[in-house]
Amino acid sequence: MNAFGFFVARIAWQAGIRRERARWTAVTRESQMLTETQDMLGRMAWPHMENVEMVSGEYWQLRDCHDQQDELRAVSERLTRESEDDQERLYKLEDTLEDEIEVLRHRKQTVVAKAADLNDAVEGIKRRDAETRRRFGGLKTKLDVLKKQTEGGYELEIEKTRATLAELKAAHTGNLEEIEALESEIQTLEEKAAAMEEEILNRRAGFKEETTELTTVLRQRAKQISDISAKIGVLETRKNELAFQIGLFLSHHMDEKPDHLRPILKRFAPLVGRIRQLRSSIRFNQRLARRTGR
Repeated sequence: MNAFGFFVARIAWQAGIRRERARWTAVTRESQMLTETQDMLGRMAWPHMENVEMVSGEYWQLRDCHDQQDELRAVSERLTRESEDDQERLYKLEDTLEDEIEVLRHRKQTVVAKAADLNDAVEGIKRRDAETRRRFGGLKTKLDVLKKQTEGGYELEIEKTRATLAELKAAHTGNLEEIEALESEIQTLEEKAAAMEEEILNRRAGFKEETTELTTVLRQRAKQISDISAKIGVLETRKNELAFQIGLFLSHHMDEKPDHLRPILKRFAPLVGRIRQLRSSIRFNQRLARRTGR
């Protein structure tokens, strides 16, 4: 609110339009805006206050906080670069390990698939052998019955049956040998697959052992960076407090315009003008609110 607005509001007050709550709300809002503007003025102006003796303590504390922050940021950036390099190294090691394990896993899958195929073949032979044994049993019964016959001339049939039984017996023996050979090969393949799985586990364990020191360093460095960030935050809070004190100092002395402050106030004339405007508006609103409250 400017002087003209105050004049109009005063006439409205005399006419019965008083709006006390609105005036106090405006005072609260503008007081907050004034604080923010003073804070901004302090943040922007403090680097130019080295020769202002009345805020020398605040200025040099700010300089010290600022320098400490720069040093901490430099350390943080160095640690971050080192962590990025080590993390990239760790990623490459992980990629190499995964490539090696993928090769082993593929070989293992090939071996397991071959063992499964051989197992299917064994089951097929067993089914075939079951049919062979079934036929052998049937023909054996037939032979026993034929041998008991005293008439009928079954000698030729008996010889034929015996020959077939011999063939079936040989087939059964061959089936057993084939099954034994295949099961031996399956066992070899299963042992090979188990050895590959053990190698995969050993490589993972070896990788973990190999990279333990590296991951420990990464964790420690991450904690250092976090601690530094916290320290920078504490310093930033202190800087804000000190800068606000400088902003208040300039705000309280802007009307006096001493020689050592005039160049600084001129440099930040828009903020200075904004502070004057807000202070004036607050005074006008307070006067109107107090009149209304009477």
